[in-house]
Amino acid sequence: MNEDQLREVYNDISEGRINDENLRFLKTVCSKSVEGILVNRKFSLLFLTTLMEVFESESTLVQGFISAPEVLTFLVTELENSDKFISYSACKALVCLCQILSEKDQISRVVTTVCQFTAQSTTTSIQIQLDLAVKFLSSDFKNEVFQKGFIDVLVTNWNRVVNSSLLDQTISNSYTRLIFMKLWMKACKTGFKIEAHLKTTVKNNEADSCESVNSCFIDLVRFPYKRRETLLNILLTSDDRMLCFNVMNVLLLYFDIAAKSYVESDHDRDYLDLSSKVVEICNDEERGFMDLPYHSGFIGFGGSQCSRDTEWKPDSQLLRKVCLLVLRSSQLQLTKSVSGDSSLVSKCLNRLEMLLKTKVRNDEDFQTNLLRVFADQDNALIDCMLILLDLHIKITTARPDELKHLNPHGIFIKFLKIILYDQSVLLDFVTSPETSFLEYLVRYLRYAITDWYNFVDFHKTCKKTNSSDTEIHSSENNPNSHKTDDSSESDDESFNLVKRVCRDRDFDPSSLKCEDDSNKAQETESSVLNGVQSESVSNLLHLEAYESSSSDDDEEIVKHPADDTMTCLIRLRMKLGNLNSHDLVPFNVKPLIKLIEKCEHLYEQ
Repeated sequence: MNEDQLREVYNDISEGRINDENLRFLKTVCSKSVEGILVNRKFSLLFLTTLMEVFESESTLVQGFISAPEVLTFLVTELENSDKFISYSACKALVCLCQILSEKDQISRVVTTVCQFTAQSTTTSIQIQLDLAVKFLSSDFKNEVFQKGFIDVLVTNWNRVVNSSLLDQTISNSYTRLIFMKLWMKACKTGFKIEAHLKTTVKNNEADSCESVNSCFIDLVRFPYKRRETLLNILLTSDDRMLCFNVMNVLLLYFDIAAKSYVESDHDRDYLDLSSKVVEICNDEERGFMDLPYHSGFIGFGGSQCSRDTEWKPDSQLLRKVCLLVLRSSQLQLTKSVSGDSSLVSKCLNRLEMLLKTKVRNDEDFQTNLLRVFADQDNALIDCMLILLDLHIKITTARPDELKHLNPHGIFIKFLKIILYDQSVLLDFVTSPETSFLEYLVRYLRYAITDWYNFVDFHKTCKKTNSSDTEIHSSENNPNSHKTDDSSESDDESFNLVKRVCRDRDFDPSSLKCEDDSNKAQETESSVLNGVQSESVSNLLHLEAYESSSSDDDEEIVKHPADDTMTCLIRLRMKLGNLNSHDLVPFNVKPLIKLIEKCEHLYEQ
């Protein structure tokens, strides 16, 4: 064996010229390397690269080559090579090999060999094995048959994996624990996907084995509850920020599984007990979540010079995880627990508000700080808004005077202000499958209809605290201030509503396919200016001709405190109606449209 010969083989294979002679040479190298006879490091790396080229080729000769036991033995041996580059290359080559395995015996042999987690493993070997397992369960790995076999072996050996990577202090470190938590999350997500696939394809004679595997898989899912003391201790005592971050990811995924009822009802008490522990920690004045390893000062790229000249920013990433964890735990306590104590949850939310004020370093209210922390995470923000809505309804039902400062109207109004009352942004949220905004908007509108007085009252409060955005013109600047007749005030209010609807820069009247009837337009214009409210806002659009003839400098009078919010919702309803008429909405939009119409009716009254 020499490097020149290997280089020639590599060139042939990379150009698609795979033959029996080349493959025999590679088998010989595998056998010699297992015996410890490899020329040098450069030769080893080139040989591993050549193997990857073979595995990624489409030659019919490859299946015979990968069946040779010496190939698998060589790759597994090189995984524990002291040279990190060789070890990493062997890991990549093994993943490439497993991607093309198709025969059941081959898969079983490879899976069993790879999953040999022994008590004598070293820290390095455990890290390599965990890294490899994560790669097998990633979304990029396309061999679902292999993934299924790997999951079966993994759940069977799960306790041994936990003991060696999480609990054994002699070989466990922060990085090992970090990779282990990633493995658990990957195993859960991949396992549920495989389980759903099996339910549609499994044959009757395989039902018993499938049920057995599912039982083992449930034990794997319950890991956060079984090891709750260890995980919470890591969260509260570790100085490793990424480790704490991933502990909260594990807990959130477990709660998400619980909320979606993936776990059997017999295990409901597991996640309720765990969520109760989180609420207790949040309420603990000595521990709490105040002392987590948050970043301080400048966060980001730019170097030391940039950091000295840059304004201080909070550790939004870690704060987001804390908020989601506390809110999700509180929600589970109130919605799933029969004996859920609303006073403990109220105290927990107040503690969370204090945490945000301390870490964000301002005296803003909870909702404002929450919007600031989640500014660049739309999906997580919507989840928080939905949870807060749920918590507020549950708590105020039993205790009407509690959590008034967390009223859902406040965060909804502030959210609309952030998006500048742009109905196109709302439309994107509603139609996007990436967030739960559709569910949130439907539930919030139902709540707003039953709590309309407070809905209007919160708009008045917001206008007082932010008068620069919603300034009401004084009578001396108002050209129509001399009018005192009630009908005149109604005319002004109706006219300004129409004016705001028609001044939408993204609005295209032709897209609604309204009839181009000048007589009908004049009739509509006359009826509105006489104070008669139109039954359909789309009819008001014919007044655009009137609006275009008026001066752009005309001042606008805002009479109703909820004008901006309702105008945004009305425009959203019109856009949804237009899209629905062309079958372009991927869900039944009629219930949402009816809810907005009910709000319009209350608004007009």
